[in-house]
This record gives sequence, structure tokens and C-alpha cells, in this order.
Amino acid sequence: MEVPNNLIGENNQNTNEAMNEQSSDNSMAETACDSANDIKLKVPLPVILFLGTIIIVSVISLIKFPGILKDYRTFKTAKERVEYGETSQVLNDLHILTEKYPESLPIIIRTIEQSLENGYYEYAAYVHDTYMVGKKLTNAEYQWVETYTSWLDKYFYTTDQVNAIINQALDYSDEETIRQEIIYNLIGLLFDENINHAVVNYFLGLYEYNTEYAINYFMDCYRDDPECYDVRVQLGNRYRRAGDYENALLYIYEALAKDKRDAGALRALSIIHMLKGDFAEGLKAAQEAYNYNPDGNYIRETYMIALNFNGNNKEAEAIKNEIIELNGQLDLDTLSLLNGDLTLEEYYLDWEVYAW
Repeated sequence: MEVPNNLIGENNQNTNEAMNEQSSDNSMAETACDSANDIKLKVPLPVILFLGTIIIVSVISLIKFPGILKDYRTFKTAKERVEYGETSQVLNDLHILTEKYPESLPIIIRTIEQSLENGYYEYAAYVHDTYMVGKKLTNAEYQWVETYTSWLDKYFYTTDQVNAIINQALDYSDEETIRQEIIYNLIGLLFDENINHAVVNYFLGLYEYNTEYAINYFMDCYRDDPECYDVRVQLGNRYRRAGDYENALLYIYEALAKDKRDAGALRALSIIHMLKGDFAEGLKAAQEAYNYNPDGNYIRETYMIALNFNGNNKEAEAIKNEIIELNGQLDLDTLSLLNGDLTLEEYYLDWEVYAW
């Protein structure tokens, strides 16, 4: 079928017009795209600075996050770690946290709580005075604070009275008179209901030379407050002097269960090991005690003795020189032990009560 020429021409004209329109549209689109590429939003400078600050804070937060997480873990696991015998480490860590976050009431409460529960009464008072005073508390928290501050007031009143008695007795020149004067006046404090009897009995045990009497005083202290000073270690030492290793170890291991780093308890354990003939274990415990607290009571002496009985003469001599440098000389009994003039049993046991 033939299409009329006039229709062909009309169709061609329509087609050309359509193509021209499409070409025009494409050209406009290209122009629009070129123009969009040149458009920039004029963001206000404060907004840019704000966004920059957010980025910086985010980066700093990411950097600090591990430290914050570690601090939180220290706070949350404090009680659990104490149960595993890390008492001194826990309190040291809580001390660091308290200084780092002085406005954190939960940390302050946890630190005071653990200090009170584990016999660190002086430190509990320090944290209270330094960080707790002035904090806003709930009714329950306020009642708790009133309870422990009342207890601490009684504790410090007692220590003041004990110190006064000791200082007054020092006016005498004779050592035995000083000791008897202290014991006499301490016993008088036991009739005062405003006195912390555990503290008084502890000091009575310290100044009582009779091993049996000393054990009784320390037991009274322990029954009233097993966290009073190092009463467990003192009981261990007195029972050891009485030759009762079973009871001695009972209190020594109880002390170490509370704190694996208790140098006094480790020293006491070392002595019993040596008395039983296990010098290697005795040296191990004595060395631990020395590593944790070389300046503790008789820690160096016991370490030196353990080294000596294990044949480590060079190391023993080095510790001996430390003692002489600090104290001026060794006591006569210790020299006699090292020279072989005393046995370990004669040195560490009280023969007057050994049989009871």
C-alpha cells in the first residue's frame, strides 16, 4: 500500500520536530548537571566546629573507653576479689578510683564499705572525711553513714585512750614497770561501755608476756572483732609459741584467705614450716613476706634465718647487712641462732607453756 506523499512529508516533519525537542531536552539536562556540580552549600562555621568537636570527642572516648571499662570492672568485682584473698590490692585499687572519681558516690560508698568490712578503719575514716562529707544522700544512705561514724567515733576514742595510757607509762624507766603499768590501766578500760573492747584486748595481748594469758586476750579480741588489726596473725604466733601448730595454722591460713599478701601471716607460716623441718617451704613463705613488705615486724630477720637454714649464706649475709644498716645490730638471740648456739625450737617456742 502506498502512503501519500503529503503524509510522508508530514510524518518526516513531525519526526524532525520530535528529534529537535529531544536534543533540546538533552542539552538542558547536561546544562543542569553541570550547574549542580558547581553548587556548594554554605554551611555556617559554628556548625562545622560543632561537627568537628563531636568527631574529636568520639575519638577521645574511643581512646579512653578501655580505661573506663577497667575502672568499672574494678568497682564491680571488689567484693568478689576480696573473697579470693585480694583484700589489700582491692583497697589500693579502690583508693585510686576514689581519687580519680571524687564525685562518684557509689565508688565512695564501696570504698568505705570494703574498708570497714576488712578492718581498715583508719582509711574508712579518711575517705569519709575527704570525700563523703557534703554529699547528698538518700535516707537509707544517711542512716548507714550515721551508724558507721558512730562506730568509728568509739573506735578512735578507744585508740586515743590506749595511746594515752602507753605514753603515760613511758615516764617510767624500767621496761617491766612500763609493761605492768600499761596492762593494769588497759584492764581498767574494759569496765567502760564507751570503749571498744576488741582494741583494748588486742593491746593487752601485745603487752602480755605470758603466752597463755596473751592467747586469752587475743581470743577475746577475735570474738568481738576478727578484723581488729592483725589479731589472726597474733593468735597464730602465740599458738606456735605454745607448740600448738594445729591452732596456729588455723588462724594463719584464715589470715591468708583474707589477704594473700599478708606479710605477717606469711612470716608466721614460714616459721612453722621451718619448725616442722620443711626449710624449702619456709624459705618460700619468708621470701614472699619480704617481697610484699620487707619493713614489716621481723620480716627481714625471718627471711635471713630461712636463707641461712637453706644454705643460702651469701643472700643471708646481704639481708643481715640490711638489718644492721636499719637497726644498728642483731639481737643476741638471733646471733646465737645463726651461730648454732640456739636451736629453732629454743628460738621460736615458749618452753614454759609448750606442754599445755
